[in-house]
Amino acid sequence: MPNIPPGTPAENVTPAGSYTGTPRTLDTRWWALKRPPTTRSLPLMHQDGTLRYRNEDRVEILAAHLEQQFTPFPVTNTEHNDMVGNHLREYFSRAPAPDEDPIVLSPGSVSSAIQKLKTRKAPGADGIPNAALRHLPRPAVTALTRLYNGIQRTGHFPSSWKTSIVVMLPKPGPYGILQRMTPFWTPRPEQFGFRAEYGTSQQLARVLHQITAAKNKRQKPVAVFLDMEKAFDKVWHEGL
Repeated sequence: MPNIPPGTPAENVTPAGSYTGTPRTLDTRWWALKRPPTTRSLPLMHQDGTLRYRNEDRVEILAAHLEQQFTPFPVTNTEHNDMVGNHLREYFSRAPAPDEDPIVLSPGSVSSAIQKLKTRKAPGADGIPNAALRHLPRPAVTALTRLYNGIQRTGHFPSSWKTSIVVMLPKPGPYGILQRMTPFWTPRPEQFGFRAEYGTSQQLARVLHQITAAKNKRQKPVAVFLDMEKAFDKVWHEGL
């Protein structure tokens, strides 16, 4: 029991074991206690069925897993692959056709987009956080603007911006953190995945609308559904 001076009013006495912090701190500590304990060092299973705890062994296991995960499927039609490869090389060797209505960015629009970046995001391989990008001086923003306009004009995307840091989390699937300075490209209207406030219900409504529209025109709608295993990791990106 704490030592309480004689004559202390009851309202000034704090019961033993009670918490006197702010409601926000109390709520934070409550969720910290409610959250199940986590293990910092998780073992990984080797190909021989044994568990490995050493960092060196776990790194090798993860590296082998990622190598297998991102290895494309074996080529089944060499002639078709060569034809696509030759076509792509010929296409990219030509100068891009001038756009009738090119998109030209201004330093003001780039600066406005940078200010909207969320600061509580991990940086990419360059180590530059979004909070630092918000404080870029005017010459740096102007240089980025020239770079973005150059990408639009030439159709060439910097290879360094295609590099990501793969963070292995204790749940199925890796999570890639791309460079934060990578410009945002607007997806096609038919795409509903990985878009905010879009889901399967909107896609189903779109499909039903197209089916109804086709029937009203006395047409026979046909749908083709493809389900590819490891599609994103193992798809033939050059052919895609």
